[in-house]
Amino acid sequence: MVKKTDTPDDMIGFKDFIDPEALLPKARPKRDTSTGHEIFTFLERESIRLSKIITLCEEKSFNLKRFPQSEKINELAQEQLDQIKSDMIERLRTKDSPLTMNLKELLEAHFNS
Repeated sequence: MVKKTDTPDDMIGFKDFIDPEALLPKARPKRDTSTGHEIFTFLERESIRLSKIITLCEEKSFNLKRFPQSEKINELAQEQLDQIKSDMIERLRTKDSPLTMNLKELLEAHFNS
């Protein structure tokens, strides 16, 4: 005898036995393959860009090793530095330079009182 109060939960296992497709996992949505192509294109372009940068750096380093410019740059910088120092010393040696005026005021304030 079957009771009429049987809940539908009692039939779940039986329904799965009768309908095997209900046990199969639901179909997953397929991934968009166009993004894969875009990523591949980006990576290919990035690889080409990095290759060009490496080539440029190799050429620059080769040229710097073969034709060093640091000696000439150092000579020019030293000449400019010497010129600036001599100009500054000449300006400070004049009687009306700010350094001379300040030293004069300082010495007069301490020794004349």
